Amino acid sequence: MPGKVPLKNLNATGKTDGYVLTVQADGSVDAEAASGGANSVTQASHGFAVGEPIYYSGSAWLSAKADADSTTADAIVATVPDSGTFTYIQNGTLTLTTGQWDARSGESGGLTAGEHYLLSQATAGAITKTSPSSGILQFLLRALSTTEALVYMGAPYSAGSAAPTTVGVLSSTAVADATATGSTSLYTVPGGKVAVIVGAIVRVSEATTITAGPVAGVGVAAGEDDIVPSQAHTGMTSTADAFHLTNGGGLLQVAAAASVIKYGIDTGATGTGTPSMALVVDLIGYLVDA
Repeated sequence: MPGKVPLKNLNATGKTDGYVLTVQADGSVDAEAASGGANSVTQASHGFAVGEPIYYSGSAWLSAKADADSTTADAIVATVPDSGTFTYIQNGTLTLTTGQWDARSGESGGLTAGEHYLLSQATAGAITKTSPSSGILQFLLRALSTTEALVYMGAPYSAGSAAPTTVGVLSSTAVADATATGSTSLYTVPGGKVAVIVGAIVRVSEATTITAGPVAGVGVAAGEDDIVPSQAHTGMTSTADAFHLTNGGGLLQVAAAASVIKYGIDTGATGTGTPSMALVVDLIGYLVDA
């Protein structure tokens, strides 16, 4: 029977690279990356459901709730293979049934396309599209359709005040193949906010026989270089390396509400033999009210 199960090749932290096996109707099996680079966790009797916002307490994963800074969300549950295992994502697309989304939002008919959803202040593990007038706000995802959402995990802040102006990591996103050209979505700016982008840190998570890093930039428009110009990632050839993408001057670019900020590779990384390279892109900036 067709279906998906997470790979069980866990490391010492209980996480994997988020690959799933897809069993086709003819009995063949395909391996593919789960949406948004899902991480698999083993935790007995976790009690989670798909689409549920969760946070890490320091010793265990728990249902998130926007009633205290310490319980705001770190991730969204992507799959629940069994009572002792789940996968989560922190960015990327997540597709569930309308009923599964309804169980999280308390609505009917699934998500409302175009709406941004926040972490609930009233119910642990729930989401809402209604912005409260007080307390903690944390935007989590934007609905692309009734069943598909773009997860972006916004930083929590107090309602009625300006969005956080402390420069920090807005998102961390995996790029599976840096030897290929193309774009990867990094972050969707929440409604009513503007993102001031100061740059990006590109880290190498895997590299095999790489002799030259990619040429890439960050942006919203096609070409992905209108925020940070495309640059050669000089010297970035191993997991010991990281590259700071910056415009190199005093002028910073801003991205409007609902803008999707992307990392675009114009020239893929190269190497000897059969080279491979995977990256993690940390988008650096802060939010202000639009």
